Amino acid sequence: MNALVRSRLTDLRRESFTELAALPGECREELIVHEKAVALTTYRVERAPDRLLIVVQAFRNTLAGISAQISVEGFLVSPNGDLESAPEEELWDFT
Repeated sequence: MNALVRSRLTDLRRESFTELAALPGECREELIVHEKAVALTTYRVERAPDRLLIVVQAFRNTLAGISAQISVEGFLVSPNGDLESAPEEELWDFT
């Protein structure tokens, strides 16, 4: 699942600030990976008037729904195109 999250983030990092700002606040896809259902969700959160937090989360139920596996990564972006990896505490709400 980590590779799935990183692949989506790579694609998103190529987008302009304007394109990222136009994303919905939450967009969820249901995928099948290695015969397992995985929910891949992209979040866009405004952190300041001139900064966005972009987060990708992969979620998969395990042990017949008793447990779950979650992979989360993200980045912060500014209108000038500056990107930085999201600090861990920025991602806590998504885990």
